[in-house]
Amino acid sequence: MGEKHSLSMNALTQLLLVIPVMFINKRFYINAFKALRSGGTNMDVLVSLSSLCAFVYSLYGLYMILACTERGDMESAMQYAHNLFFDSAGMILTLVSVGKFLEDRSKKKTKDAVQDAFLKLVRLVKKLDDPTSVRTKRFVIRTIQSTSIDRYRRNQKEHKNRTNQEMDTTTIEVMSHEDLLVDKQDLRTKLLTLPKEQRDVVVLHVINGMSMDEIAKEKQVSTAAVRKRYERGIRQLRFTTGEN
Repeated sequence: MGEKHSLSMNALTQLLLVIPVMFINKRFYINAFKALRSGGTNMDVLVSLSSLCAFVYSLYGLYMILACTERGDMESAMQYAHNLFFDSAGMILTLVSVGKFLEDRSKKKTKDAVQDAFLKLVRLVKKLDDPTSVRTKRFVIRTIQSTSIDRYRRNQKEHKNRTNQEMDTTTIEVMSHEDLLVDKQDLRTKLLTLPKEQRDVVVLHVINGMSMDEIAKEKQVSTAAVRKRYERGIRQLRFTTGEN
């Protein structure tokens, strides 16, 4: 009786979990229907057919599991239970959605780089003597290459700065809720229990307000090493104050 109930509940749980995923990604089915109605096909048609085939076949397997368990044929029910593909239907939609998101973000960055290159060429177009000359073509190629590299470096720098700001904000917020910061004299006493490397990082970041990058530059170590020392120091301070 327990095995019968377990098989049915497992299959029904998979069905209930995949339905929200399919509903959230319903745009694939809508776009596929529009494409088929106009007599064409696209990637949405392929994705929709793949997920729907897995879903429909799994529905058939679910029906057979319920039917087999009802008549007591647990061996057949177990075989159908191993052939459920509700997870595949949801995984196809999820992975393609993530891929589309990354593609759209990449396209946006590419468009920004092309726009920057175009604006730079417009400003310099008066300096070009013969637009059809080899020299002009080389100049245009160099301009596009340099603009693309500048855009890439700018994006990398912005991402690094944003990551560091989030890390600094998070650590400051965590520390602001620690009781050990209420009494600075008590804090200094507790800091003496830390190794010198960890103590220096905690003091510079929490008390002096220096960022992780600034501390790394001063200590001539990597930012990752500074963060590791800081995290270990905070864990040790929390342990000494009796917090979990």
